[in-house]
Amino acid sequence: MGAILFRAMVPFIPHSPLDLSVKKVLLSAGVYDPIVSESQTQSLYDILKKSRANVTLKWQQSGHNLTESDILDAKEWLSESIR
Repeated sequence: MGAILFRAMVPFIPHSPLDLSVKKVLLSAGVYDPIVSESQTQSLYDILKKSRANVTLKWQQSGHNLTESDILDAKEWLSESIR
């Protein structure tokens, strides 16, 4: 299936791209996040795309905290992903 990643960071940079072509990922980030910067989010997005994952990036008008929008986006993404 895949993963929902809230305010995720790059844990490591793979030496070579992984094959995630059958994986779906929702990446939900906060525009004002003081912990996970926009560039860190973009780096993770780029790594996942290079690995051929089907990635959806959602920017929330928040910091590191989760919001109702995060939950609603995750619910919608899940309902679409499990069809």
